[in-house]
Amino acid sequence: MQNRSSFFLGGILILFGLIFLAGNIFNFNPWEIGWPLILIVVGGWLLLRPRMVTPGANVDFHFLGEIKRRGAWQVAPEEITTFVGDIDLDFSQAIIPPGQTRLHISGFVGDVDVIVPAGVGIRVISSAFVTDIKFMGQKHEGFLTPVEFTNPEFASAERKILLETAWFVGDIKIKGV
Repeated sequence: MQNRSSFFLGGILILFGLIFLAGNIFNFNPWEIGWPLILIVVGGWLLLRPRMVTPGANVDFHFLGEIKRRGAWQVAPEEITTFVGDIDLDFSQAIIPPGQTRLHISGFVGDVDVIVPAGVGIRVISSAFVTDIKFMGQKHEGFLTPVEFTNPEFASAERKILLETAWFVGDIKIKGV
């Protein structure tokens, strides 16, 4: 899924770069084409997105807003998409099934805050145009660079969370309890 998200984001950036380059070369306003093209691409993405979802995963789409999961909630494979939003996932009291649970979060601009209890393995794979990640004391800022972090418990943990994110601009914070 990470490669598909990176391919999609890279394709969009190349397309808009070509439009703006053509606008400079042929002396026309690229926004006359850009805004309708943005609407077409976003609409196409929304129509095709359900076909990209992992079978059996819950799908949660919010254009704007917050998604909060706290307390004793049941963790299940899930695809969360938001255009602009904040996502808070507190796994400290969550019911996490044995094995690996995959969560895929994507959007345009977003902030993801995750709290992971001791003994739970977590792997974060993120691709973004601009990203800022704080993973249990480690910090990484990047521009067009995919990032992957894994906690030491991941290999031997009974319960594992695979968190994949794809953003244009993303801020991700992973904290341990």
